Amino acid sequence: MQLFLGSVSLGHEILIEDDLNSSLERELICNQRSLQDWETESRQMANVYAQASCTISATGSAESSGGCFKKRNPLPYFPCHILADPSSRRSLTVKAANTAFKTNMFHAEVDGGPLNTRAWAFQERLLSQRIIHFGASLMFFECSTLFASELQPEGIYDGVDMGRDA
Repeated sequence: MQLFLGSVSLGHEILIEDDLNSSLERELICNQRSLQDWETESRQMANVYAQASCTISATGSAESSGGCFKKRNPLPYFPCHILADPSSRRSLTVKAANTAFKTNMFHAEVDGGPLNTRAWAFQERLLSQRIIHFGASLMFFECSTLFASELQPEGIYDGVDMGRDA
């Protein structure tokens, strides 16, 4: 249920209510009704994911009760700005010494996330036009031409073209 509440909250924030309502209704039907209802609705899920504006994925959660939003410590990932001298407005920025981990974070948290060990999640990922992945420690975005993260909103680049069409 936590996953559904997080999805509703996020969907309303980014104003995709029509897609959100249709997808959530089908997901709830698939999860809570009879085998016959599941068989009927699961056949429609390919169309739902393929036509959705954006898919919200709790990629870092092993089950739906884990939800999208996790408690996390941002200090290892984001620079810390310290005002050294308030009278002169001089500041000091402390950043992680090694930023090479940024590229591997997508592969570790999205490709290797608990959700992506399931075949149906792989199908949803391939069918979706755009996906917001809530990983264990970071949020990621994926579409046909771009992989991005909170750390690299301009796109993740590891020396080769990144994106599904690459």
